[in-house]
Amino acid sequence: MAATLGLARAEAIAFCDVMTQLRHYVLLEESHAPGRRMGIMTTYPVSTTPSGVIVVRPEGRLNMPTAPKLRQQLHDLINDGNTRLVVDLAAVQSIDSAVLGALIAGLTAAKKAGGDLRIVAPSQQVATVLELTRLTRVLPAYPSVDAAFSDG
Repeated sequence: MAATLGLARAEAIAFCDVMTQLRHYVLLEESHAPGRRMGIMTTYPVSTTPSGVIVVRPEGRLNMPTAPKLRQQLHDLINDGNTRLVVDLAAVQSIDSAVLGALIAGLTAAKKAGGDLRIVAPSQQVATVLELTRLTRVLPAYPSVDAAFSDG
C-alpha cells in the first residue's frame, strides 16, 4: 500500500506505526464502552451533482464493522462507470484504520479507472486522523462538494 501512495520507506514505516496506534486506541475506546456502536449503517446515501460527480454521504462512527460496506459501495459505483467520486464526511463523527483502508482502496480503484476520489468536510477528529497518518498528502480534504471537483 505504501508504494501505491508514493511514500518513502521511512514514511511507510511511520505510517504503519501510526495505523497500529490508531487501531489500539479504537479498540481501547470500544472496550471502555461495549455495545456503544453508534452510526453503524448498512447503506450510505448517494446523490449526483449536476456535473455528474457521485457523492456518498456516510454518517456516525465509521469503524471496522462499517468499512467493508463503504469499500464495496465505492467499488460498485466505480465498476458501474462512476469514476469521479466524493465522500462527504460532514456527518461522520470518527473513523478508524479500517475506514482509512476503504478510502484508499476506493481512491486506488477510481484512479485505475481514470477518475478520482475526493473527501470533503471532515470533522476535527477525522481531520486529525488524516493528518496523523499523513493521508492528507494523497487524499486532501476539500471544504465542500462543489469545491472538490472545481478544477474540472
